Amino acid sequence: MTLEERYEEEVVRRDRNWSRLPGTVWEPVSYFKKVDEDSNTWGKAEGVVDASAPDVLAWLWHSCTHERNLEHERDNGNLLRMELDVPGTRSKFMVYTMKMPGAISNRVFANWWTWAKEQNGDLVAAFTPHEGELPHPLPYPYPAPLTLERADFGLGAEKEIVDAALEATKSSVVAKLRGFYRIKTLAPNVCRVTLVAQ
Repeated sequence: MTLEERYEEEVVRRDRNWSRLPGTVWEPVSYFKKVDEDSNTWGKAEGVVDASAPDVLAWLWHSCTHERNLEHERDNGNLLRMELDVPGTRSKFMVYTMKMPGAISNRVFANWWTWAKEQNGDLVAAFTPHEGELPHPLPYPYPAPLTLERADFGLGAEKEIVDAALEATKSSVVAKLRGFYRIKTLAPNVCRVTLVAQ
């Protein structure tokens, strides 16, 4: 049995409730979907990355680097993308707007992120939609975001930030996205990254 066949057998064994998307068997990333008992559709992507687990987590966690902001601006125009760390925690508030194709309204994603290292050594970064008020005060003033004219927000800023993102393009809607990344070390500079999202 080849290494690819063993990997495929392991994926099928582990993912009995997931169905593989057609045409992705020989892709470097495996794609799956499932519908749960409440008729919610979940997606899953899994692949092997030639980087250490901490480096992958750092790349996920620090999403507003200069390089990634320029890439966002190139792909989405001058639409909002920013992150706000919550001091003394493993949490952050991230907001970004994605330009959608055709007549589909742009999407504003406002999510809380957190991360943890599990007992087995896996790193997990989870995200959930923002709803309600901030549980912790954020630092003031906030760093100037790339695509907003106003840089200073006080307490309760998350609502103002999301409203500013919606204001930027009148056709934008808030998207609800929840899920997690699991990063499992396979070798010193190799890891398996799994994304599950709804």
